[in-house]
Amino acid sequence: MSDFIHRLSTAFSTVHPHIIDLGVTIKVMFRDMIISWYQALFLLFFLAVVIVPTNAQAVLPCGDIIAPDGWTGWFNHSNALINTPVVDCADPFNETIGTVSPYSFTVEGMNVADNGQMTIPEAGTVNYEILGFPQTPMMNVTHTLFKHDGNDYQYVNTDEIEPTEADFRRLATEFFGQGVDIEPYIVAILSNDPWNYFPEGEQQDLLYSFDDYIYNHPVLPPLLPGSYTLVSSENILAVSELNWYQKLFASLIPTAQAQSDETDTFTITFTLVAEPPAPTGASSVLFLPGIQASRLYTKNILGIEDELWVPNNNNDVRQLAMTSAGRSVGDIYTKDIVGSVFGLGSVYAGISGYFDNLVAEEKIAAWESFAYDWRYDVEDIVTEGTQYETERKYVLDLVESMAQASDSGKVSLVGHSNGGLLAKVIMTELEKLGKEDLIDQVVFLASPQTGTPKAIGSLLHGYGQSILGGLILKADTARAVMQNLPGAYALLPTKEYFEDTPGEPVIVFEDDYSTKAFVEAYGQKITDVDTLYDFITSQRDDRVASESVYEPVIGNKTILEEVANLHTNVLQSWRAPAAVKVTEVAGIGLPTIHSFAYRAYMKRDCTSLINVECPPTLRYKPVPQVSLLGDETVMTTSAVGYRGDKESYYFNLNTYKNTYSLKKHYNFTEAEPIQLLLSNILLSATNTTPFITKVVPSLSTTYVMMGVPSPVMATITDDKGRQIKVEFEGDFIKKVEEIPDSYIYYFGETTYIILPKDDDYQVTLKGTGLGAVTLELDTFTDESSQTSVQSVLIDAVSTSTIMTMTLVNSTLSDVLVDENGDGEVDRQVDAETNEVIELNPQLPTEEVENSSSSHSGGSITRLTTPTPQVAGAQISLADGGEEMQYLWKLYNLLVELKRLLILYEKIN
Repeated sequence: MSDFIHRLSTAFSTVHPHIIDLGVTIKVMFRDMIISWYQALFLLFFLAVVIVPTNAQAVLPCGDIIAPDGWTGWFNHSNALINTPVVDCADPFNETIGTVSPYSFTVEGMNVADNGQMTIPEAGTVNYEILGFPQTPMMNVTHTLFKHDGNDYQYVNTDEIEPTEADFRRLATEFFGQGVDIEPYIVAILSNDPWNYFPEGEQQDLLYSFDDYIYNHPVLPPLLPGSYTLVSSENILAVSELNWYQKLFASLIPTAQAQSDETDTFTITFTLVAEPPAPTGASSVLFLPGIQASRLYTKNILGIEDELWVPNNNNDVRQLAMTSAGRSVGDIYTKDIVGSVFGLGSVYAGISGYFDNLVAEEKIAAWESFAYDWRYDVEDIVTEGTQYETERKYVLDLVESMAQASDSGKVSLVGHSNGGLLAKVIMTELEKLGKEDLIDQVVFLASPQTGTPKAIGSLLHGYGQSILGGLILKADTARAVMQNLPGAYALLPTKEYFEDTPGEPVIVFEDDYSTKAFVEAYGQKITDVDTLYDFITSQRDDRVASESVYEPVIGNKTILEEVANLHTNVLQSWRAPAAVKVTEVAGIGLPTIHSFAYRAYMKRDCTSLINVECPPTLRYKPVPQVSLLGDETVMTTSAVGYRGDKESYYFNLNTYKNTYSLKKHYNFTEAEPIQLLLSNILLSATNTTPFITKVVPSLSTTYVMMGVPSPVMATITDDKGRQIKVEFEGDFIKKVEEIPDSYIYYFGETTYIILPKDDDYQVTLKGTGLGAVTLELDTFTDESSQTSVQSVLIDAVSTSTIMTMTLVNSTLSDVLVDENGDGEVDRQVDAETNEVIELNPQLPTEEVENSSSSHSGGSITRLTTPTPQVAGAQISLADGGEEMQYLWKLYNLLVELKRLLILYEKIN
């Protein structure tokens, strides 16, 4: 029998290396025993089933648990590592079945879920902690962390590390905060006797508190990316005896499942994933155009595409109408931004080429522009999407797709004009989704962040909306459509605009009979947002709709209130997240409307076929009040109106124009200095940016503005023969602006010409119809408000009338009137008193155009005023006989009667 036992032990030892000791033990145990053959057979069967590993286990091992000896209980981490084979691959640590671990493992302050995943820095993290308490007080808990290494489980030492001086300094900065000198406490904590370093008192108490902070913030070895299992073993604090077979197998075969019945084991398995390396390179760019800068289309009944904006005629614009609820009447879509326009030149062609070059030079991965239906408010555009030809596009989707392909993993938003407001809503919606980290930075280019006064004139009067003198788009057509466009209301001055310009009016009613009702309802000046909105929506007056663009329409109260709420809740309250840089660029130096003055003027309506004089009526019109603190559309204060952390720049358009060419609001992005600045902002380049400063530039030029109403057209010539004028070329109106630093603007039937004040000019007016003309002369600078200096009434004008005068030192000379264009002066109008001196007492008749506002129309026969020949300073009427003297007296009586009638109308 002893031979059998010897052979059996030898056989077992060849099956598994761990059975060697078993073979020796068997020989010792059964050395002196005599057993029957059936007892030996039973023993062989028992050992084969219980002890000998299966073929599968031998071929496919589960790996080892590599940990210090005795790791399942109290153990010293310096104990030698031993390999304990895993028997059950599915349960390597013999986890207690049906019980969830009462412990948790936190990384970077966040709980790690069982079988969960968390991202950490590639270099690892030292910010981790095991939380939780034993289920009962009579338990000892041992936490052991293992890192997965193939099939093995490698013990991870998480013992605290002795803090270094650098650790103490880091912890001191965290504990004491800024403004406290930490050096004495560092010296104390590193000394041999820190607790007696300071005398009893505040410093010693702080040192004790600092020591507590160090204790509660231990320095730990870093955990590197990988998969881990936290094993928590609870051992009941009780002594128990093993029975004979427990002792036998505990001594013979140490395994991972060799746990006492008194132990509960819990595990949490998780994976720490390394953060992807930070993308290198600049962010891709999403360009957001301004209002009226995306082309709009529809399809006719034949399915043929028709571009409505940019329009070819007034009917195109009428098809852009919206309902009183601010919804489109027709089926309108967009697909591209405006590159260039006939008569205007480049709008976004230049900036598009600039971005194309950045991509071609591999400085950015990509750029996109987002065309949108600018009739809607910016919140609708973001949340409801924009209709394209075959799909509805959402700008947030575009941001996400661009970020994925960007070199930085982020997108920079560049918004021009209204595009800046759109950028704020994009940011707000991304923040709601927790995706604000997709944005690198936001750049506002000439954006009316707090609104701009010019929008008042555009909405109420169609100011600035006429295209080619009305041949393509009339101001009244544009005004009628704009009345229900939410996008137009979003540009009106906001509460914040008035806060930034305290006491400065956006509307002034000059104290006159024609504006008496407005003065009584709103006061002489509107300097707050509530009164402005009441005026726009006619809440305090009883005005009615008028076809005249000089008389304000009644705004849509519902749409205005919705847009005002959008400004309050989103556009004015948005602040960029800390990681998003904000830059704003404002234009300055161009005449820009800061308010409107409703001013009286005399209007003559020539409607009958034969008139000695057209009947006069006293009316009002809004006269633009301008300063140089803007880019021709947006006031500088609004373009830098963002209230969060930012960088602000000012582009001096005045000096740029005098050196290169005129750039104003609509083509602001086409100027080379702006594109150089964008490279500095987007690419961290270091370009020199001429004409752009971080402080408001000094503007010292004084200008004179002459208002020239219909029915005349003006030509103004400087002392070098250079001209500024409006002239007809067939059916087109052409502006000629040869005089440096001069500008032409249209408003209703009035042309406003702006000139440098200090030069001398010759002014020539040519009649284009029947009527009366009141020339208005104002001056303005960058800081002072606009001042009216002269108003000259020329009472009778026809298509043959030519008027000449000089403009010197902001003063118009007397007007010399050539009634029939024969080159001889027939009368003279005193520029100060408006008195008329007749110089040629004759009674010729002439055929003239029956039109008060254009260069074409039917003809009538008109009796001209008696005019003597100019022979010198003294003109005698005696030589004309009794008939001539009678006619001269009659004419003077008619003039005086006219003035009395005007005075009567003013009084009543």
